[in-house]
Amino acid sequence: QKELNVSVNKIYKFKAFSALYQQFYGLEVGSAADDSLEKMVNDTYAIYSPEQEKKYGVLAIRISLTL
Repeated sequence: QKELNVSVNKIYKFKAFSALYQQFYGLEVGSAADDSLEKMVNDTYAIYSPEQEKKYGVLAIRISLTL
């Protein structure tokens, strides 16, 4: 088991994954650089349901490694 120290730089709040993916490039959110918005949303729905998205909203957390 390894441990990483990180700093939280910013927390972004969105109502929907589509709004998140319109603001960030695929590589920034763990997708391929050429993934479409539709693909990224559908891939995310394999983990989080649209009902969860509607109930809880969406967060993106920008972090950086702390040395």
